[in-house]
Amino acid sequence: MAFMSPLITDSYWANDTTLVVEFSSTHTGMYHQLYAGRELIGNTEIATDRVISGQVSGVDLPIHLQVIAVDEDNLLTNYGDTLPTRPYNRARIISDLTTLASDVSHVILTASATAGGAVVSTNELYKLKLDDSIETLDYLDKTRGSGTWSYALKAYDNTEGGGNASTAGTLSVALVSYPSDNADFSDSHRINAEADEGILTIGWGA
Repeated sequence: MAFMSPLITDSYWANDTTLVVEFSSTHTGMYHQLYAGRELIGNTEIATDRVISGQVSGVDLPIHLQVIAVDEDNLLTNYGDTLPTRPYNRARIISDLTTLASDVSHVILTASATAGGAVVSTNELYKLKLDDSIETLDYLDKTRGSGTWSYALKAYDNTEGGGNASTAGTLSVALVSYPSDNADFSDSHRINAEADEGILTIGWGA
């Protein structure tokens, strides 16, 4: 049995290849495993441990870390193929809407169409109609690759014909995105290998 709710509270490099992760967990009496991506790289030695170290090498992109709680009997079981594919190409845009004027009816979020480009007014990502219960815009943009992306948020009042627009609030973010995760084959593996007449062919899920 495995639980994926432990919370990572800190991480740091002990040396060039050893990553140390501190975490909190409500699963008392259980052991814990550390995954980099979906690769098992470490585990606790006793149930009360809240620190795990693991070996990571050749890192030139962000690593998605996850700690899971397991029974002692399953401490060495690799649950990597059951973990969700790692997040990639995404930016989360959050804006406080509580200071907007009372006659604002909706807001529209736009963005640049290419990394390094200016915001394109017709590139609308999200339109949010407002009422008294909405205080925050929270939008997850899942289409971005690495680079600097620009966003603009405009508020519109309730004037007929689409409303009068406010001055845009702008934001630029520099992203270093994950490459897309490898999909599983039908046998639940992500990599396969075949040898034929001395030639080794290695394939992976797209």
